[in-house]
Amino acid sequence: MNECLISVDIETTGPTPGMYSMYELGACVISKEQKCFEKKVKLLSKNSYDPEILAVMHITDVSILLGRTGMYGAKTTMRAFANWVNQVAGEKNPVFVGNNAPFDWMFVAWYFTAYGIKNPFGHSALDMKAYFMGMTGCSWDKATFKNMAQYAGMPFEKLPHRALDDAIIQGKIFSALLCSQRK
Repeated sequence: MNECLISVDIETTGPTPGMYSMYELGACVISKEQKCFEKKVKLLSKNSYDPEILAVMHITDVSILLGRTGMYGAKTTMRAFANWVNQVAGEKNPVFVGNNAPFDWMFVAWYFTAYGIKNPFGHSALDMKAYFMGMTGCSWDKATFKNMAQYAGMPFEKLPHRALDDAIIQGKIFSALLCSQRK
């Protein structure tokens, strides 16, 4: 296989890049040797957030995100992420893997473009929901993490909505799906 599969997850303050901010970026290589990347990202604007989106993450006030320690500027984060992806992929083609990959990929791609950094993933991503639908023939509403994990014989309760933790969980589920298909 000439691909390096990288599970990517983000946390945001709203549904679209540019208007809203990515505040966490997490990624891990989907392999036995888990190599991970994680950064807390400074908000682009303290005034642009969707309270319903933050409520899902149990955040009641955007000031909680503004006061966190260990945050990096968006350009610094994206430069570090591109370098990390290129380093872990080596000679292989890096493939962005996500559950609802269009959402995560559009933020990551927007941030790369906004800061003039070449996107190491190119112009596409591998979506776990679509992959699972094609693999099993199930409907969109049945292509859930719970059903993917169950199909792969893995336990799953819920996502913690922390970017790196979610990326690790989705990477393990995707790896198990790949292995179940090879049998």
